[in-house]
Order: sequence, then structure tokens, then C-alpha cells
Amino acid sequence: MESLLRHLRERIEAGLHEEATYLALRQRQFGPGIAQVLAASPRLPELRVLDLCDNRLGAAGARALTRGELLSRLHTLDLSCNELGDRGVRVLCGFFVLPDWLVGQFSLPWSRRPLDRGTSTPTPPSTVRSEAEAGPYRDAPPSQRAPTPARPRFIELTTLVLRGNLLTARAAQAIAESPYLAKLTTLDLSSNRIRASGAAALGRTRRLPALATLRLGMNRIGDRGVQKLLAGGLKNGLPGSLLSGLPSGLPSGLPSGLPSGLIELDLSFNDIGPVGARALADCPALGSLVTLDLSSNRLDRPAIQALLGSPNLPSLERINLLKNLPPDTDVLRLIADAGKRVLS
Repeated sequence: MESLLRHLRERIEAGLHEEATYLALRQRQFGPGIAQVLAASPRLPELRVLDLCDNRLGAAGARALTRGELLSRLHTLDLSCNELGDRGVRVLCGFFVLPDWLVGQFSLPWSRRPLDRGTSTPTPPSTVRSEAEAGPYRDAPPSQRAPTPARPRFIELTTLVLRGNLLTARAAQAIAESPYLAKLTTLDLSSNRIRASGAAALGRTRRLPALATLRLGMNRIGDRGVQKLLAGGLKNGLPGSLLSGLPSGLPSGLPSGLPSGLIELDLSFNDIGPVGARALADCPALGSLVTLDLSSNRLDRPAIQALLGSPNLPSLERINLLKNLPPDTDVLRLIADAGKRVLS
């Protein structure tokens, strides 16, 4: 692996990839070293698409990517299956995270909040500020590092793929609160563990106005997560204590936290039942939705019929409802009768 990394570094330094716009290094089992090579090189000025799927970058690799100007040029970044964890995503999104050499050595208030000498108590995770809002964060305590201007991140990024990275609601919150993702149109968080609280964080955000494709398959969201996603986490709506009592998803007048231009939504393998399906059918903010994946959940026949006949989903053309409670043959018949196409 070291010889392969050295060979790649030599090729980049020789300018052999200077005009490359797309670089894929998938399934190579690269560690953080590949991120250091890419971030430090000035010989990739045209690179716009970077695919590092199925490697072993970890949080250290994510930190290395932020060291140079590479991220500010990318349109598409795929870091699926890289063991990033919440720490890696928070680093990418511009939030302070303890470096590996400090983890476990200290138990200090500043280890859970931005480096702010004037604050004597930890800031709750929901109010943690990013570099753009609270100044740059460094790898060491304030006494050891002087402030320097923060590097720009994700200025042009439109597609971010983070499948299978053991992410929880904390990572979803970092993405939702990051000031660097205003142009993001596609976000893929499939095969993680963000659960209902992570869906609520994504529903609350107003920092993803361009989002058109949202993939949250296999995240254990459940009915409550769907309701919170659609209701913007209920921050400006009903109190959370009333959420479980909603008979048909969302009451009239409750605004959705999703962008009005959402075109594709993947909620497959999420233990969603009839309550979550009716919440989707009753949501007025999904008028632009063209593709919906609810396969491998717990929908019954009335819930499926409510989705297929919903006046709030006038643009819906492709839908996947297979592997729910009715037999697939019955589901296919219902979809055909509604004039929709099966999402393959």
C-alpha cells in the first residue's frame, strides 16, 4: 500500500493528472495518507469530482482533506464506507473536533465546545458554532495555536455522498448547521444510524436551500423520524409531546422543513409504518417530488393507497413500495392502477 501511495504521489507531482476533472480511487484500502497527498498537491487545479469510496480515511483523513484548497474546487465528493464517524463529518463541515492525539487525554470544558476563552460552561451541541461563525479552530488548545483565517470549504459542492460511515444524529446535525453547503443538491446518508433525531436536524435546517435529492435509506428513522423531517423538527410547529398523537401525519398549516424543490427522496429500510406514510401523503411541501422510495418498510394497503392518491404529490412519477406488508404483486397492481411507474 505504501508503494502504491508513493507511486500516486509521484504521478501527481509530475503533473500527469494536472488536467484531470475526475479522480476515482475506490476500494484501494487507502488510509489517511491519500487524503494528505491530495490536499497538499497544487497539481490538481481542474479536479471537480473526487471518489474515495471504500477506503479507510477515518476522521484523520477527513481532517487532512481540509488542510488545502482542494475541497473548495470540488463539485462532487464521495467518501462512502470510509469509517469517518461523526468526528470526520464534523471536521469536514467546519466544526471543532479534538485531534486523535488529544482524544482521551483531557476532560476539559473546551473539549465539547468551540475554543472560546470567555465562556466558562460548555456550549450545548445544538449551538456549537462553525469556523465561519466563531472563527477558525485549531488542533491544539488556544494557548498553543494562534488564530489564522479559516480556509474555504465546499464553495462549489453540489453532491456529497457519505454512505456507510457509522454516522449518528450528531453528524446529521453538523451537515444541517454547516455554512459551507448552500449549493448542495444531492445528499446521500444511506446505511448510517441517524435515527429520528438526525432526521429532525435535517428538517430544521434552512442551510440546504438547493437540496433536490435526499437519500436516507437504512437509518432507522421510523414514523417519528418521518414526521420530524417533514415538520422541520417541529421547531416552529407543535410541541414534540403532541407529535405521536397526530392521526394523519401533519396538521394543516404546519410548515415542512424540506426544501420546496425536493425531487427525489429515499426512505427505504427505515421501519416506517402507516403513520409515516400518511405524513408523506399529507405534506404540502412535496409538490415537486418525482421519485419516492419506501421499499422494505411496514406500509399497509390503506397507507399505500393514501400515498398513490395524494393531491399533495402531483409530480410523483416513480415510486418503490415493494417488500411492505401487502404482497408485491398487489403493490405492483396498485401502482399501475394509479398511473405511476415502479422505481427500479
